[in-house]
Amino acid sequence: MRIYLVFIVAALTVSGCRNAAMKNRVVDIPDSTFSKVVCLDSVPSTEFVPTLQHKLSGHKNLIYSPAFLYAWEALQEHVKGEIREPKNNADLKLIEQSKSYRGTLSEGEYSTNVTEAGNRLSVSASFKKGLPFKSDMDTAVDGFDFSGAKVKAFGMPHYNKKVAGQIKILCYENDDKFILALIPADGSDEIMLAKGFTADTTFEGLLEVLMHRIESSKEEWEKGASDWKFNFREGDVVLVPVMRFNYLANYKTITGEKIITDAKSYEIEKASQRNAFLLDEHGAKVESEAEVAVAAAAAPPTVGNAMPHDKKLLLDKEFILVLRKWHSQFPYFMMRVSNADIMLRR
Repeated sequence: MRIYLVFIVAALTVSGCRNAAMKNRVVDIPDSTFSKVVCLDSVPSTEFVPTLQHKLSGHKNLIYSPAFLYAWEALQEHVKGEIREPKNNADLKLIEQSKSYRGTLSEGEYSTNVTEAGNRLSVSASFKKGLPFKSDMDTAVDGFDFSGAKVKAFGMPHYNKKVAGQIKILCYENDDKFILALIPADGSDEIMLAKGFTADTTFEGLLEVLMHRIESSKEEWEKGASDWKFNFREGDVVLVPVMRFNYLANYKTITGEKIITDAKSYEIEKASQRNAFLLDEHGAKVESEAEVAVAAAAAPPTVGNAMPHDKKLLLDKEFILVLRKWHSQFPYFMMRVSNADIMLRR
């Protein structure tokens, strides 16, 4: 007997992407923090990737969170056996092999649910995180341009000691290549922002490059010759675009595929994920629900002799955003931000 496997988000959004006629349908959700749920089929500029190992397509906003992988893990535990996926489905193979989600969230920070009814097995996973700043950051009165689009922005448009205390400079090469960390009030997580580091082909590869560059910068900081790079001074500016979205996507490349366990054969009837995100002067909120090649970085250029100058740290073109716990190697949320469609316009 064929068993149908269903990965669901929630009854609220389960019909949001069912067919082409529903393409532009939006659904209200209880938390008014986020915008309405929008089916990602109607947003060609943005895409979800289910693992850190998936290849990144060009010039789209790309979004990752591990909710789908936690749902897949719950499935593995429920069927009590190895899942054998079709050899010709690269996406399903990466989902089955990925282990980089483990430890990114504490046990109490996410939930999973497995229900069985007749020949249908439903698996879901979800998490919510709020990362408020201790003190609100400043807003840019006139916003700023992100790749030609006028958007709202926050950060430190003028030097502010209180705001500067909530931002760490992890790496500074120049105004087009730097890494910052915004520090939420609880101090256990970080919001990492990296500009000028978007050349790798996977999120895992990008993380490797960022961590390598941060370690190199730490050595530079410890030598003390470039102290001005890692501390804020009068004249320094930090601006980050305000971002908000609430997207629901189907993983169509694995829907309809058959998988086999030691006991049964399953068909994936539905596989979807909803990611909602907000980042503004108050902090960050992220919410995710799911239905069922790393090259060594090149040594950074020697810039220790650069003369001190005002730093203009503007996230005004493609950048990487990473949410992670300080002790975790891998993130529980990651984005490559390539266009302004997920930002609030002026």
